[in-house]
Amino acid sequence: MNTRPGHAVIIGGSIAGMCAAQALRSRFGEVTILEQDILPRSMQGRRGTPQSLHNHFLLDVGRNSIEKLFPGFTDRLLANGGLELDPGYDAASCLVSGWMPRARTNMSSLFAYRPTIEATIRELVRNDPGIEFREGIRVAGPLSVGEGSDTVVTGASTTWAPTRGRAANSRPTSSSTRRDGAVGVPGGCGTWGSKSRS
Repeated sequence: MNTRPGHAVIIGGSIAGMCAAQALRSRFGEVTILEQDILPRSMQGRRGTPQSLHNHFLLDVGRNSIEKLFPGFTDRLLANGGLELDPGYDAASCLVSGWMPRARTNMSSLFAYRPTIEATIRELVRNDPGIEFREGIRVAGPLSVGEGSDTVVTGASTTWAPTRGRAANSRPTSSSTRRDGAVGVPGGCGTWGSKSRS
């Protein structure tokens, strides 16, 4: 992997955040993912994740994009309980007008519980020593220098997020993470994003 010195920070450990972290590994020697939740070590849903307990079809464009970032993703997902199905024949669809007729197609889609998809990608991310998860961290806002169009984000101001097993009053007042690039992918109810040096 052709990386250069530097440190990038990803805000949010969602599927999008993990994919962004992997994409940035080709440009940065170190990538840190800041996530306010304590991530599950098993295949279970997380609060604030849209449709976290639903089964999902992963269409070919999505599957191929993830496979390009994480070679072996498809095989790992199937080993973790995912299925490869014909969405026109192996799934039943009910619209306002009623049930759609089932018919075989030339399509093949991955089908899995969303926590299974997330956990599979997380397994692959954790295999990369250049990517670090920092869990239970809430991003308060960006750190920056300059003004107006010359503003450059230099890091993130963070606090501990209240989590099970950690009292809210035990968290430090603040800390910071300095970096050379940042991507805001907070997901859930997150709202913070950042502008970085191009």
